[in-house]
Amino acid sequence: MEVWYNLFSASITMAGFIAVFIVFRYQTIDTYVDERKSILRSLLANEINNDRSILVKIQDIGKRPGAEDRDCFSGFHDERVDRFVNDILLHRASRVRTVRIGLRSIIAWIFLSFFCICGPELFGVTPFLKMLVIVSFVILMLVTLYFIRFSLSKMRPEEMPDYLVKDQYRKSFKSRRTILEEESIRSICLKSRYETALRNIRKFIESDNSLIVDVGCGDGIFISKILHEYPKTVGLDISAKCLSFIRQAQETRDVPLIQGDIEHLPLKSNRLASVVCIETLEHLPNIEMGLKEIHRVLSPNGVLLATAPSVRNVRNISIAGARKIRLLSFMIGIIKTLCQIKRGYAKHIWKDDIGYEFPHRIYWMWKIKRTIKECGFEIASISTTPLVISACNNALIRSTERIINVITANQLGELFFICGVKKS
Repeated sequence: MEVWYNLFSASITMAGFIAVFIVFRYQTIDTYVDERKSILRSLLANEINNDRSILVKIQDIGKRPGAEDRDCFSGFHDERVDRFVNDILLHRASRVRTVRIGLRSIIAWIFLSFFCICGPELFGVTPFLKMLVIVSFVILMLVTLYFIRFSLSKMRPEEMPDYLVKDQYRKSFKSRRTILEEESIRSICLKSRYETALRNIRKFIESDNSLIVDVGCGDGIFISKILHEYPKTVGLDISAKCLSFIRQAQETRDVPLIQGDIEHLPLKSNRLASVVCIETLEHLPNIEMGLKEIHRVLSPNGVLLATAPSVRNVRNISIAGARKIRLLSFMIGIIKTLCQIKRGYAKHIWKDDIGYEFPHRIYWMWKIKRTIKECGFEIASISTTPLVISACNNALIRSTERIINVITANQLGELFFICGVKKS
């Protein structure tokens, strides 16, 4: 009888596990849908001012048949609106199906647990009963695994089309200058990146009169670091807000700026001696197209200095996990990285404070080297930023970091620094 009681306990535990999982996924989808609706409200702000009933329509998406929801928003002729409406409807439908599958699994597990308790007393402990319970247990385990796989795979956000990603880049802005003033691990990592980048630039770009174009310059923080040594520095970014911020900053207000898309650079071919691309390649919808455009504008034997996040770094793996709980994020990041090892990078969606979403990748070294070579560059050098363990200014921690970096030859840092030379 002890075996039957153990089976009863296992069945009840599985039913409880599925119930908790349903609640967790239900809340996750509701949070995601609410975020999509808030973006819809911001996209239709002008229309809402003229017609307040649109707010009710947004709130009721998914409560009517899907065709009616699409008809309500078809008059706005905005592909972004259609995308968000379809995304909400998809997640609502997946949520309903997941709850149905989950409830059926719970009922089946409860029925099996009841059979484990009452079966031996009603039918006796026969070989047929044992076989029936074992087969039922295996089948329900497979159903439970299918339920978990379905709920995790069908409720991921759809990838945003490239043109929408670029549209959000044009509107977004985030300054990292305040991070440098913090006493945090992010601040130390950021300083380490810029110090390593500056060392690489000094190594491969000797002349102070060299023209450097910082492609994807963002808020101009890296331009401000190299401007006193390389006064002929030009900033290029797709975001007008970022360029406006650079123009307002005291140290960079005289820097020449260009608004442009890295995948379609507004520059003539074979004109530049050096291009810097710091923390940009991982965010591009099409990294190959961006690298080919850089190759086009560089003169023969021109130098590209670029960075890419390393998959060997613990913080990068946690970011790829995309969860608020760090341990959970790290575990999911490891699984995601191992599952995507064949293609050479792990991709996730990074979201800014406003709610805009952008692609972000962390790379294996072989993949980023192969990609740069395939775009017409020879690899002159590839290195990694030093590993940073903690923000504490403690002698023991700093010594530990130095020892680890020496032993691993700086292979556990956040970023790869690649120097590529255009083949003549």
